[in-house]
Amino acid sequence: MEETRVGIIGFGNMGCAIGSALSKVRGFSVAAFEKDKAKRKKVTFFNDLSRLIAESNVIVLALKPQDIPQFLLENREFFLKNRPLLVTIAAGLSCGFFEQKLPGMHIVRVMPNLPAKVNAGVAFIAKGKNATKADMAIVEKIFQAVGKVFVAPESALDKVTAVSGSGPGFVFHLMDCFYSGALKLGFSAPVAREMVAQTFLGSAQLAANEKIDFKELAAQVASKGGTTRAGLDVLEAAKLNKLIDKTFSAAAKRAKVLSNQLSKLAAAKPQRAKQRG
Repeated sequence: MEETRVGIIGFGNMGCAIGSALSKVRGFSVAAFEKDKAKRKKVTFFNDLSRLIAESNVIVLALKPQDIPQFLLENREFFLKNRPLLVTIAAGLSCGFFEQKLPGMHIVRVMPNLPAKVNAGVAFIAKGKNATKADMAIVEKIFQAVGKVFVAPESALDKVTAVSGSGPGFVFHLMDCFYSGALKLGFSAPVAREMVAQTFLGSAQLAANEKIDFKELAAQVASKGGTTRAGLDVLEAAKLNKLIDKTFSAAAKRAKVLSNQLSKLAAAKPQRAKQRG
């Protein structure tokens, strides 16, 4: 079987996570382009961007969204000459944006999340108008290397951002609340941190394995008149579920606003500069 050659442009948290995990998957070879030499590790790096594009079947574009319009202007000819499958993980830039800049190219948009760094991520993939079933199958395999993959219409990605994209930040905030509470109960900082991290990890693993409603899992812990029930009564009285609803709603609305702002910024004509590579 011929290897799928994946080129990664931008080797920050997500690019590095994808590259290092995918390099261990049979049937894929990975190379990357990154100007910051301190980030050059775990995969082969090319100094010549045009060569990376020419030698890749798939390009994963992992640059900051605000940097992409200028990047595409500078490197458009390389993409149109070689026409790799282009996978974008940039929040706020639609498949249509890339299809306008790179006519005829196959585009797949992906919304991953930070736990991809430990191969426990969630990625939603959305098909551009020219992308094929074969393209989608390749992208699924790429992101399965760093976690679970779901297919969604692109119109759902702002909502995805609110739950799985921003979700780890909300979970970390809850973990910090648990941590502060444990400190107030008298635990040392190292013990409190480890206890909280393991409680969240174990609970998540149990939920993933049991595949039953979260409410039912909570009921299994909470016996009538017991300690867990006493604590849950406080959370329910405080309407924590309503607060989470508001949290997701605020994040989804903000994602939509940022998408609109970024789309307007991207529509402005960038200044042509010397080609990279």
